[in-house]
Amino acid sequence: MKLKYTLTGHQKEVSFVAWSPDDRMILTCGSEELLKLWDVESGECKYTFQKLNCNFAACAWFPDGKRFISGGDDKCIYMWDIEGNELDSWKGARVPRVHDLAVSSDGNHMISVAGKAIRIYNLETKEERLISEEDLITSLSVSSDGRFLLLTLTNQEIHLWDVTDNTKLLSKYRGHRQTRFVIRSCFGGSNQAFVVSGSEDSQVLKRFSCSTPSFPSYGSINKCRIFWDCRSIYGIVEMERL
Repeated sequence: MKLKYTLTGHQKEVSFVAWSPDDRMILTCGSEELLKLWDVESGECKYTFQKLNCNFAACAWFPDGKRFISGGDDKCIYMWDIEGNELDSWKGARVPRVHDLAVSSDGNHMISVAGKAIRIYNLETKEERLISEEDLITSLSVSSDGRFLLLTLTNQEIHLWDVTDNTKLLSKYRGHRQTRFVIRSCFGGSNQAFVVSGSEDSQVLKRFSCSTPSFPSYGSINKCRIFWDCRSIYGIVEMERL
């Protein structure tokens, strides 16, 4: 594998990267008042988006690949197009500091993470739904059909929510470790029936419980990736021994 480009232009840490749906553009943001749009083929920065007193923390593409949203610590969410124009914004007391963002696969819902809450905003009806957790939410993943949300929490749990008409918590997954870094989880497999998560613990896996029988101790492990079956809530462990 050969390095194609090094994208330079940010003065501080870059903590969030989002590929466009057609893989032709990249959005980057982090610990500064800049959001950059890059051309993948040329490696050039097409536009720099900036808002005074807003450190952009997250961004997300719409399915059409022509629009995206961004949010940060100024309690605002902005909608932009790929030509550098601000199309809309959401401000006020109801918009908290944003840590993560997503857009549903139909482009009709905007989903934001702030503290212990998830806000699902219907862009057509202007209605908003709120999901509250008891612990801080560090990351968000949306299933491809938009029916499920996967929330990674600071209590070292991953929660699976059904966000169709009757919003409800379906499952809680345990087994990964998150103490210092933002650990992300995602859907995968056939029909996105599995959940996979990273973990800070790369040494020993004793066992983990997902409302199922406990797994035995496997001793010393060099690398560990943990998979959960969303339909049966069983964990599948893939390991490399020392």
